[in-house]
Amino acid sequence: IFARLKFETSVDNDTVTVTVPTCRGDITIEEDLIEEVGRLYGYDNLPTTLPVGPSTPGHLSEYQKKRRVVRRYMEGAGLYQAVTYSLTSAEKSTQYALDKREPVELAMPMSEDRSLLRLSIVPQLLEVLKYNNARQIDSVAVYETGAVFLKNNNEELPEEREHLAAAITGLWESHPWQGEKKPVDFFVLKGIVEGLSAKLGLESQLGFQKAQLDGLHP
Repeated sequence: IFARLKFETSVDNDTVTVTVPTCRGDITIEEDLIEEVGRLYGYDNLPTTLPVGPSTPGHLSEYQKKRRVVRRYMEGAGLYQAVTYSLTSAEKSTQYALDKREPVELAMPMSEDRSLLRLSIVPQLLEVLKYNNARQIDSVAVYETGAVFLKNNNEELPEEREHLAAAITGLWESHPWQGEKKPVDFFVLKGIVEGLSAKLGLESQLGFQKAQLDGLHP
């Protein structure tokens, strides 16, 4: 085959030395020569072989399995998954934050509305509700699993923690034929939290306590 290609070839035991003509600048490595042989010999004439060596079957980590359980439960409960920006404004960066730290600021932000890394997912989900309500979509139920970013003074990079948040508004149930309507209230979301905790085996660790948070009813 190399003779047909006008490639000068010499064989020394198991070593084949090939001199490539200058007109074939596309052949630069050993694999290029192998491809030329296969192309002229016929790929269909080459025997089929399987890779030899140990195989590593893929699998989900325990963390990934639990995250998938959370997402399936939330969607089974009737919520849609939302994906929002991790970047936010100075006004919203600390709203509803569980861990009160100074937000991480970008060195070269594209705009003031996307200049800091979020400490909570809730403000972004409220923006989703606001966006839909402005377009006459009054009943919305969304959730998000995503990272919040906490400044770590001892490290250059912030600490990332994955949070779950949900936001529901409007009607939870609506049966026009039966004349039934059930608006969303606190107990709808409380029931979802209780059901998710039971799904994860955490119901014994779950408790509810009245709190005072800015912007939220007690």
